[in-house]
Amino acid sequence: MTKVRVVTGFVSIPGHPRPEEEYHQLAHGFGELAVPPIIYITQLHDCWLQQWLDKSRPPNLLVSRGDNPAKNTESYHIVQHQKTEWLKLATMADDDAETFIWMDYGIFHQPGVTAAVISEFLKRVRPNDFAIPGCWSLQHPCNLDSPSWRFCGSLIIIPRQYVSTFDALVKLVTKQRVRESGRITFEINDWAEVERMKKLPIRWYGADHNRKQFTNYV
Repeated sequence: MTKVRVVTGFVSIPGHPRPEEEYHQLAHGFGELAVPPIIYITQLHDCWLQQWLDKSRPPNLLVSRGDNPAKNTESYHIVQHQKTEWLKLATMADDDAETFIWMDYGIFHQPGVTAAVISEFLKRVRPNDFAIPGCWSLQHPCNLDSPSWRFCGSLIIIPRQYVSTFDALVKLVTKQRVRESGRITFEINDWAEVERMKKLPIRWYGADHNRKQFTNYV
């Protein structure tokens, strides 16, 4: 069986629609997993994108709001883009794991997601399988002002050897889009662009924001 390590993280965002305490209550589910996850709890100013924007912010930066402007703030996008950075940090913290599994800190909010469902999924993770679940086909057009649901965003299965490159490419795309369009968009839109670059063996499989992200992994 592949040695896996779950990674998650949380940054408090003042004014975010879901209270911070609710996130922490949901995250109690991670404590039921056989192997303790790596959990990063940090501040907004520690996020790589915040630090980059502090130095390279374009004038009149646009923020993609989608259909939920109360949630999709600049701070929210900065936190969402931190996922690949946390995965990279996890490879330095755990020398033994072969595959790292990103899960959103609030993933137990999704319908049907339980510790039992996740535990069963973790037993089935295959060696050297870089997989990300999503809702849309590759041909679905992407509008930067709205999330591209090519990927769900809350789960990544990534072998150690791809983490650093994936992180670097996501950051490259994000910075290019900020420079060229003056816009910070959803992290999954940037992941989709990295997939289109065909520099990594990303395997898409169909799912939604529920237990199917785990049960549809085959």
